[in-house]
Amino acid sequence: LVSLLARIADWCLNDDENDKTNELPLFPGNAGDRRTDIVIEISRIFFVLRVAATKSNKTTASLFQRLVVRILTLRNNNTAASSSTSSEDPRIYQCQLATVSLLMDAPPQCSDWLVEYDCIDTLLQMLQTQVSEVVDRSGSGPTELMPILLVLNKFASTNTKFLNATKEFIFPLDAETDTFQPKAKAEMEKCGNQGLGAKNMAPLDAPKGSLRWKLVRLMTWTESYTKRATGELLWTLCGNDPREFVLRTGFGNALPLLSLKGHIQLPAGAT
Repeated sequence: LVSLLARIADWCLNDDENDKTNELPLFPGNAGDRRTDIVIEISRIFFVLRVAATKSNKTTASLFQRLVVRILTLRNNNTAASSSTSSEDPRIYQCQLATVSLLMDAPPQCSDWLVEYDCIDTLLQMLQTQVSEVVDRSGSGPTELMPILLVLNKFASTNTKFLNATKEFIFPLDAETDTFQPKAKAEMEKCGNQGLGAKNMAPLDAPKGSLRWKLVRLMTWTESYTKRATGELLWTLCGNDPREFVLRTGFGNALPLLSLKGHIQLPAGAT
């Protein structure tokens, strides 16, 4: 069943105008084309069956990998869409959201082929979009952020290239060199080696409107699961270093997670 469904989805995802064996128009097609619905439904079936977490034969695993890669690279591969507004087709985005849910069950080693086939950029752009929808426009419930936060944290925790790409996206290199590193050095010199060695109450470099500023805001969000998942992702990007975590997020924002990690003891009843 899994093999059959994967092949049907693969057939729907015609994104090569030079492929003469597939008579379908380039994915996702016109407004009346229902192939995106088919792909999304197949992804949902795979999620229910926990296909990504199930030990399967090499053929099924290969088909699953191919399906995920094709969906996450649709915008890059669809040359017809790349020169028009259809590259932002919301139907493609919905297919990619369904794929992220599948990756929640995927084993950590899947990060190897996500890196190899340049899927990280799509995942990071999805993070940017979803965080902005929650923080800026309240266009979706904060729980909808959970899949992308969990997926990025899982793969960043086990793959150095994945971690570096994610960290550079959230903390751009130019800002690191020009702003964060000088401020971090000054803060460390001021505090010395006492305690965490950093007691800045606000993030040292999180300009309003930036992705890192929005993520820091989510650390104090009212929805506890999103708050925890955001903190865990930033903790991973800081290399599990409590000092860097405080410098990047601010002491007050960092306190709850630092307490959970055993670096600070909060009074009884504090949250």
